[in-house]
Amino acid sequence: MDKIDHQDFETALKACMKALADNKDLLVQYSDQVENTPFRFLEELKALTMPLPSQKKGKIRGEADAFSLFDRYHDAHLFHQEVPSQADIRPYFLMLEKMRCHLLGSQSMKGVQKNLSSYYQVKSHVEVKAGQAHGPHSILLNLPIVLLSAASSIALSQKRKESIRDMDPVQRTMLSDLSEKLLKQIQNQKKFQETLLAFFEDQGLIVGNVQKDEPEEIEEENPQRQEKKDHSILRQNHQKFMLSHRSPGQKTVDAGEEALDFEIDSIQESAEEPPDKSSQERQSFFTKRKANSDDLLFPNYAVYTREFDLTQHAEELIAPLELDRLRDALDQQLQSYKNLTTRLANKLQRKLLAKQKRAWDYNLDEGVLDTFRLSRIIMDPVSHRAFKKEKVDPFKDTVVTLLIDNSGSMRGKPIATAAISADILARTLERCDIKTEVLGFTTSAWKGGKARDLWASQHKPTPPGRLNDLLHIIYKGADSSWRKSRKNLGLMLKEGLLKENIDGEALLWAYHRLEGRPEERKILMVISDGAPVDDSTQSVNPNHYLEAHLKEVIAYIENMTNIELVAIGIGHDVTSYYKRAVTIIDSEELSHTILTKLEELFNL
Repeated sequence: MDKIDHQDFETALKACMKALADNKDLLVQYSDQVENTPFRFLEELKALTMPLPSQKKGKIRGEADAFSLFDRYHDAHLFHQEVPSQADIRPYFLMLEKMRCHLLGSQSMKGVQKNLSSYYQVKSHVEVKAGQAHGPHSILLNLPIVLLSAASSIALSQKRKESIRDMDPVQRTMLSDLSEKLLKQIQNQKKFQETLLAFFEDQGLIVGNVQKDEPEEIEEENPQRQEKKDHSILRQNHQKFMLSHRSPGQKTVDAGEEALDFEIDSIQESAEEPPDKSSQERQSFFTKRKANSDDLLFPNYAVYTREFDLTQHAEELIAPLELDRLRDALDQQLQSYKNLTTRLANKLQRKLLAKQKRAWDYNLDEGVLDTFRLSRIIMDPVSHRAFKKEKVDPFKDTVVTLLIDNSGSMRGKPIATAAISADILARTLERCDIKTEVLGFTTSAWKGGKARDLWASQHKPTPPGRLNDLLHIIYKGADSSWRKSRKNLGLMLKEGLLKENIDGEALLWAYHRLEGRPEERKILMVISDGAPVDDSTQSVNPNHYLEAHLKEVIAYIENMTNIELVAIGIGHDVTSYYKRAVTIIDSEELSHTILTKLEELFNL
C-alpha cells in the first residue's frame, strides 16, 4: 500500500463498513493472524476481524463490503424458519442468501460492485470446480456462478465465464431461468428462500422443508441442534477446513482448481452408510450415531452409543462427608508449597489489576476532545484526530476454562498438583473479575463398560467407533464462585475415579460450553499427560483412532473458532498436537507454568 497511512485506511474502512451495514455498533478489529484464514460470516457475530492492510486492498475492501451487506440485509430469524435441515443442502442455502444480500447492496453503488467483484475473484476455497461438476448436486455447485452471471453487476473472471459454457446446455438454461426469477426477488428474503426451496424440491434434492414443517420431531430427535442453531455456519466452515486437512488415504481434489468461495463443503458421498442394511439393529446403530451434531463435523469418528455417557457436577458423585475429607487432604498438600504459588498468584493478580486501570486511546476521529492536541487543530484545521476515548476494560469480559485429564495415569502427585493449580487459578482470577471454569474428563468404567456390553449383545457391528462410557465432571462452573466450589476440587483425589481418557470428545464438550458463553474473550487451557487412551475403543477400531480424532478437534478449534487454546503436557510432549503448548517434566512445575502462560495470554 504505497504512500497510504495504514491507520487512515483502517479508520476509513471501519467507517464505510458501519455506514454500509447501517449498524453504528458494528465492531471491526484488525489482526495479522487472519490473512490466510477463510473469511467467515457468523449470523450472531457483532465483531469482524479483518486482515491488516496490505497491497491487497481490493480483497480487504471486498471482504468488508461482503460482511457489511450481509449484516444489513440478512434476517437470521427468517433464515432459520426456512432453511432445510439436510446437512448437505444447508451450506448452499446460506451461500445463496449471502449472494442475495451482496447483489441487493451492489445494485446502485459502483464502488461496491468493484469491491465485490474482487472479493469473488480472489476466493478459491471450494474443492469442486464449478461448471465441471456432475451428479445430482451439480445444480447446487453451478447455480451460484449462473446467478452472478445473470446479475451482471459483479464481474466474473474469464475462467468462470468458460465454466458456464462447459455446463450441460439443459441445466444451463434451467439455471438461467431460475436466476432471472431470483433476481426479481432479491429485495424479499422470504420469497427468495421460498423460490429456492420449491426448486430444490422439484429437483429431488430435498423432500420438503423438514426443519420448518416438523420442528417438534427435530427437537425431540436432537435437542442440541435447537440450542446451537446459530452456530451452523461455523460448522460449515469447519467442514471446508477439514477437506484441506485430509489424511493421505482420503480422496483429494486438485487444490489448484479455481472456484467460488461460498464457504461450503464438497458434497459428501455416502461414506458412512453401513455395508449391510439387512439387519434392523445395524440400521438403528448407524442412525443413532449420526444424531449428534458433532458427527457432521467429524465424519471419520463415530460413537457406538451415548446412552451411558454422564456429565455430572462433582458434588453429585460423592457423599458430602467424604468430599470434605478429600478437600482437607488437598489443603494439607497445598501447604507444602503454598508460599511459592501464592507469591506467583499475587504477582499475576497485581499485573492484571494494573492493566485494568484507566487508559486512553488517542488520535481518534471521535470521542472526548484531547486538550493537549489543540495545537494540532490550529496548525492543521483539516486534521480530525484530536480526540481520545477511554479504553474498554480488556479483562472483565473474559472467561477461562481449565480442562483437566482425569485418567488413571494422572494418579498421585500429578492429579493433586492439577487440583491445587486449579484452586489457585480460580481464586486468583476471580479477584480480577475473570470468570473461571474447571472441568475434568474420564470414563465411568474400565474396558468399555455398558457400551461394550451393549455392542457385544448386538452381534458386534464393525467398526463400532468409541466404545466406552464417558464421564465428564464439572468441578466449578464459570458462574459459580470459588468459595462455593472449592470443596469439589477434592474429588480429584478420590480412589477409583481416574480411568481412561478420550480427549477429543472432552475437548469438544469444553468447547461447546465455552461457545455458549457471553464473554467476548474465551480461553481454553488443557492439562494432560499424553495421548488419549481407551483400550476398549482402540482394540476394535483402526490404529490411532482416538488420536486422529483429537487432532481434528484441535485443528478445528484453533483454526475455525475464536477460542484461544493452550495446552500443558505433564511428562509427555503435547506440542505435536497443539500450536500453543508447553511440556513440563515434574508436576510441581504446573502451577508456575499455568500462571506464566496466563501472563503471556494477557500480555503482562
